[in-house]
Amino acid sequence: EERLRLLGAFRSVCEAMAYAHSRGVVHRDLKPENVMVGEFGEVLLMDWGIALDFRDTVDEPRVAPARTSLSTPCGTPSYMPPELAVGDGAQVGPWTDVYLLGAILHEIVTGRPPHQKSGFVASVLSAYTSVPPVYDASVPPELGAICRRAMARLPEDRYPTVAALQAALGEFRQHRESLTLSATA
Repeated sequence: EERLRLLGAFRSVCEAMAYAHSRGVVHRDLKPENVMVGEFGEVLLMDWGIALDFRDTVDEPRVAPARTSLSTPCGTPSYMPPELAVGDGAQVGPWTDVYLLGAILHEIVTGRPPHQKSGFVASVLSAYTSVPPVYDASVPPELGAICRRAMARLPEDRYPTVAALQAALGEFRQHRESLTLSATA
């Protein structure tokens, strides 16, 4: 199924982001258009042009501008979390990418980005208010709950790390496989 193939690529994007976060870097523009899947299934995460270093202090040169350099909204409005919609760099951190990963997951399960509005301002306002999505019966409730938590308006209500989001998806996958085996038996 296409959704399962996309979830495989999504796991690879999560791994790339977990590594970037371990190095103090947030991407800030995660979206399907920035994910490339090669002929052999290799997954590449593109467009690090607006990445920020979220660390407050560093012992070595930064590989990206400090998060305090952010003072205006930036990113792709259809996917952005509230902290990017207001452009407050002090609020940016790994939780920002957790939201963006949740927005990609939302698109995997619904076929559309979470803040798809007509016009830039309407999309940014939708990102700022970040109303939790409601999913129809085609989305398994557990998967919908994972999306909603990843895209929570407040960073403290999101998964604390990409690893925690990956763990929730792993539990979902195991639970779904168990249900499928039970149904088949």
